[in-house]
Amino acid sequence: MITETPHPFPFGYGRTTITSKRDREITIRHIRPDDDALLVDLFHHLSEQTRRLRFFSPLPALPDKIIWREAKRLADIDPVHAAALVATITENSNEQAVGVARLVIDPQDKSTAEPAIVLRDDYQGEGIGSVLFDILVQVAMVRGLKKLRALSLYENAAVNHLIHKLGLPVETRTSRGETTSVISLSD
Repeated sequence: MITETPHPFPFGYGRTTITSKRDREITIRHIRPDDDALLVDLFHHLSEQTRRLRFFSPLPALPDKIIWREAKRLADIDPVHAAALVATITENSNEQAVGVARLVIDPQDKSTAEPAIVLRDDYQGEGIGSVLFDILVQVAMVRGLKKLRALSLYENAAVNHLIHKLGLPVETRTSRGETTSVISLSD
């Protein structure tokens, strides 16, 4: 019996630079295993409200050991099962993360992935999330995925707006304060 190995997500060290609505230069690139420090710093720049909207919990007082362990895990992705992008700025010759976007293949339905995006509070509302989400959708389509299943809190108007702004067919269900949006990537 021959089994086909799934193709990895497109991966590379290419980058693109965009200008935000506030005229700030943002670089978007694939995440790398050595980006764990950027992710830790990004986490510390998220307000409790942003953490709650992204992680469904404010995660107020996590020990550094746990934050670093999770950052290492999230930076070192398996390109067969996930893709991740980081949006960065350069301040005083130092790269800082202002956002992260990722796709993770559903282990039960390999034609579906879950997208997730988070942006630092001081960079929200500048169009960066829209660009990150558009790139995630393109990566998913290149990979041959059929659907994205996004989970969000019902009150997360920004994510719900991003999903509907794509212009793709979407089915939305809300239950117990959580919204599941299934975005169709193919006919």
